[in-house]
Order: sequence, then C-alpha cells, then structure tokens
Amino acid sequence: MLNQLTIAYQQNFAPEYFLLVVGTAFLASLAIYLTRDIHLGRTARGHAGSAVQSCHDNPTPRVGGIAVILSLILGIFVSYRSEYQTIAILLVSALPIFAAGLSEDLSWHVSPRGRLAAAALSALLMVMLSGVWLTRADVPILDEMLTLAPLAIIFSVFAVTGMSHALNLIDGVNGLASGAAIIAAIAFALIGIAVGDNLVVVLALTIAFATFGFFLVNFPFGKIFLGDAGAYTIGYLLGWTAILLVVRNPEVSAWGVLMMLFWPLADTLHAIGRRWTQKQSAVEADSYHMHHVIMRALETHVLRQENRAVSNPLASALILVFLLVPAALGVLYHDSVTQTALAFALLLIIYFAIYTGARRVETPFHLDKFGGKGAT
Repeated sequence: MLNQLTIAYQQNFAPEYFLLVVGTAFLASLAIYLTRDIHLGRTARGHAGSAVQSCHDNPTPRVGGIAVILSLILGIFVSYRSEYQTIAILLVSALPIFAAGLSEDLSWHVSPRGRLAAAALSALLMVMLSGVWLTRADVPILDEMLTLAPLAIIFSVFAVTGMSHALNLIDGVNGLASGAAIIAAIAFALIGIAVGDNLVVVLALTIAFATFGFFLVNFPFGKIFLGDAGAYTIGYLLGWTAILLVVRNPEVSAWGVLMMLFWPLADTLHAIGRRWTQKQSAVEADSYHMHHVIMRALETHVLRQENRAVSNPLASALILVFLLVPAALGVLYHDSVTQTALAFALLLIIYFAIYTGARRVETPFHLDKFGGKGAT
C-alpha cells in the first residue's frame, strides 16, 4: 500500500510538492512562534492556562491555523486541475468557519454556538456550490431517510459541523489534533488510491502535508497551537473529505471512513454523554476528555509529579499510536460494511475500557484547577 501511495504521489504531484507544502506550513508556524510577543501582547487569550480544560502552563500563540490554511491553499493552487474544481469550492466554503475561529483566537469573542453556526453555514455553502451531500451512511433506516434530498442535506450539514467541533475538542495536548488529522488524511488518501479517486488523494495528501508542517512546531514542545481557526477548519475539511469519498465511491464503506475519524468522534460522543448526565451544557468546557485523564494518570503513576512539559506530549504520543489501529483497519476493510461496523463498535468498547481504567488511577495534583469536584 505504501508503494501505491508513492506511485499516486508521483502521478498527481510535482516532486517538490511535499517540500513546498510542508515547508510553507513549517516556516509560517515558525514565524508565528518567533513573533509570539506581538500575538500574546494583543490577544488576551494567548495564554489559556487558567481555563479549566488547559493542559499547558506557558503563554503560547493560538493562531497556528493560519499557517496550515495558507499552506493548504498554496498546495491546492499548485496542484490544481479542472477536475479538482470541487476542492477549490470546498476551500471557498470554509471561509465562514475559518473567520469565526480566527476571531475567537484573536479574542474577538465568538461563542461555541456561534462557531457551530459558522461551521453549519460553511457546510450549507458547500452543498449549494457543489451539489454534493451525503446520500448513504450504511445504516438501513438512515439510508432510507437520506434518499430524500432535504433530509440528506440537513444530515450532511450536521455531520460536517459535528466533525469540525470534534477535532477542536481533542485539540488539548501537543500534537494530538494535528497528529490525528494527519493519520486520518493519509488513511483517506490510501483508500482513495485503492478505489482510484485522484480528487480525494490530492485533497487528503495536501491536508496531511500542510498539517505536518505545523506539527513539526507543535509537537512535542507546544510552541504554537492550532487554535479554533485551525482545528475547526481542518475538522471541516476532513468531514467533507469523508463525504466525498463515500459519495463518489459506492464500494467504500461509510463505517470504514468513520474509522479514520474514530478518536474525535468517540471523544465528542463521550463528552456529550458526560455533560448530559451531569446536567451541563453540551458546549461547556471540562477537563475530563480522554487526553486530560491519560495525562493526569501518567503524572500520578509514571512521573510522580505534575509535569506538563512531559505528560502533555507523552499522552499525545500514546493516543496517536492507538489511532493507527482504527486507521489501519479502516483502510484494510474499506469495502466491507460488516467488518468495519463491527470494528468500530469493538474500538468504542476498548475506548471506554481505557477511559474507565485511567479514571480509576488518576489523581489530579490540583483538583480545583481540574474541576475535580463531582466529576465523573
């Protein structure tokens, strides 16, 4: 499969493409970091260390999404062909969610509901401009509903909006959101290669390359963060990559595509359930996502002290290794609804087993900071 990826890359991109896209994102991210005093001086939220969900102790620029998106636009422009018009439309449609996220990053407050509304607007814009929406989900009753265009459009907008928010929720430890996006995008590209969908290959690899350039500055030391502009927009683009892969290729299992997005989906569903049982707002931040719990468990039983400089990237690395499993299974069984659906269900069980075990052994060093009272 890696050999096929190499061949597909050579067929669709100039040899210098990888260095161009990765280098642009890396240099732009580095420039943002080197000029951090400007960003931190002008934005009240440059340092979110006091936030309940914070996993960091030092002021850090939160506008890394600018570097990723600039690199991605450059990459699509360089590789553009007439048959890739849908990708150009997708980038245009992402403007509302990128603008809303960037406004929040720059401390021009945009509420979580406002950002979700912007993501929904972007998704609706994509539907109107491209005429593309999800027509099946490989769930019998739901598939019957998706034969009706209005319901299918509403579901597509809801799904993409949810994916945008989901990637933002896991943007809590160094490299996790960007690393998960890279793994998902490469997996999408591999399925695109298997079914001969060059549009998906180009889109997915460009997302992966642009995000990787940022990842080099973000992990392991967290010199720069994606911010809402980066996390929401990359989540939005991945959501549409998944839809395009399913809509354009009937042989691809929708469950197989969901496997690539397993972690943000599982974490988001868990967060919604957790907050609902605690009678909290679904968009209210907390510090009991899986990455928070694993980080604190590492501090309790491995590091024996609260040491964010180590526990933060270590938690991210452990999770990213785990994410290789659903991605690999999704690629290997991309054409089997039964196998991918069963694998997704099994991985959910494993996810909750890991979470339950980690919650039992973690001991936050500062319970007041982590919202330890009454948390479950």
